[in-house]
Amino acid sequence: MLKYVIKRILLLIMTLIIITAISFILIRLMPYPKPTEGDNAANIIAYLDSIGFYEPMPYQMWLYVKRLFETGSFGMSYHLWPAHSFEALLLKKIPATIVVNLYSVILAIPLGLFLGILAALKKNKLTDQTISIAVIAFISVPSFIYAFLFQYFFAYKWPILPLRMYMGEDFFSLRMFPSIILPIISLALGSIAGIARYTRAELIEVLTGEYMFLARTKGLSRGQAT
Repeated sequence: MLKYVIKRILLLIMTLIIITAISFILIRLMPYPKPTEGDNAANIIAYLDSIGFYEPMPYQMWLYVKRLFETGSFGMSYHLWPAHSFEALLLKKIPATIVVNLYSVILAIPLGLFLGILAALKKNKLTDQTISIAVIAFISVPSFIYAFLFQYFFAYKWPILPLRMYMGEDFFSLRMFPSIILPIISLALGSIAGIARYTRAELIEVLTGEYMFLARTKGLSRGQAT
């Protein structure tokens, strides 16, 4: 047992190192907007130089990991939120992320169950085929594609809903809700499809079980047998 635990811990550490290295390299390979002229640009350049931004990439990663273990900080934001730490930026964005995910789960579970049950009861009929095609499409396409399409059509082409999320203090207010409808739907579609597919498969297995056939042969209707 102890050997297994040690093996799993070492595997966890190795996975963490690989993910950190890949993420660091991919982020550093992204185009970087150079600071413009001025005092602020000079301060940004000085800060980047102090953290080894202009050093070779392997040495940059070593400095990043060393600084993370020594100070426990992920560094400062110099582009999205200048002169603020990454931790402060993360804490500011977490509440909105939690709210959007919470609403998407509340929407996905009942709707996914309903569609899965409906598809199972209408097996091999037009309703089942339509739901199955929609499920395959929603599972195959990433959620950010839906988000882009929803933003383009429902926020830009037809300005029905706000393009940006209202950043207020009350995340459950009527003013906040319209601004998060698009991200909620974008996140919920994949979950709805997954729940519907799983529910349909499990319910069909139950409805085609031997005990169901036995109940039906004894004269019970489908509703009475279930």
